[in-house]
Amino acid sequence: KQWYQRRVAITAGIGIFDIPRLFFSAGEETRKYTYADYTDLFFQDYSMTPFFIHENYPRSRPMRAHNNTLNALICMSNAADSICTGDQVNSAIKMQNWSLLPTQSHFSAIMPCYYMRGGLSGMTQFPQVLGQTSKKNRCDGMLQDLLSHMVLNVSTDKRQLGMEYLPLLKNKLVSPLLDKESEGVSEVISTMNQYDLQREDWDSIMELSTFSPHPNPAANLNTKTKSAFTRQFNKGSHMTPYALESAAAKKKKVKAVSTDDVKTEDNAESDEEGEDVMIKKSAAKKSAAKKPAAKKPAAKKKPAAKKTASGKHPAKKSS
Repeated sequence: KQWYQRRVAITAGIGIFDIPRLFFSAGEETRKYTYADYTDLFFQDYSMTPFFIHENYPRSRPMRAHNNTLNALICMSNAADSICTGDQVNSAIKMQNWSLLPTQSHFSAIMPCYYMRGGLSGMTQFPQVLGQTSKKNRCDGMLQDLLSHMVLNVSTDKRQLGMEYLPLLKNKLVSPLLDKESEGVSEVISTMNQYDLQREDWDSIMELSTFSPHPNPAANLNTKTKSAFTRQFNKGSHMTPYALESAAAKKKKVKAVSTDDVKTEDNAESDEEGEDVMIKKSAAKKSAAKKPAAKKPAAKKKPAAKKTASGKHPAKKSS
């Protein structure tokens, strides 16, 4: 019971942004914290706490360094090694080894904060790696497409393709356009045909092989040269060892989707029009029922024919 009350007292009202602050704090608030207390803090959100610790540990001021830069670097190195070990434990946990969660709390949170404890400078930062996940997945997709197009001309995997091939291939695909402008278009297209590349692959190579702070060399191409390159590439015929989805097929798919949307919109509009007609009809019936029936005008009586002295009606004159 005492353990439960202590756990509630420590973790009550604690959010994910408070956990790194408590882990790195060296004040009175955490002076009496035990190993079990830090473990309880980790299990407040065991899936997000390692990300927050990894993002914020370089911003802590370790007391163990005693204001010595070399000692601070040693503490940071030890914390990084522990985080790497915790990442390996996390990979094993993803294989349904949930019993390793206490081990992950030791390497991913408790040990890094043991080396870097001293207090955070500033506010707790949100993990930037979570914001880069979609970009990473998109780049992985582009790399996989490039590898599938170039597989008959290169002997490498996806990782080596991005790190070794693409930076060199980028120079061969941009330098002729920068040096010779429109006259270098044929040379670039010839290089692309050697590797069975498409026009979209050129843009992917430029994006995947450009790293900060180095600018993208394709940004220095003038519009005239780039338009001539696109026009000449689309005009030529390129034999590829893989099947391509033609632009016409893509347009058909887009049109099919749009016509389905139009049909659904038309059906919705017709349904609305039908409802409006029914409402109008019912309203007309109600108004007709409320109005009193119009009286028919009384028929005019014909004047009675006059009788003669003999009591007979006079005969009609013949025409």
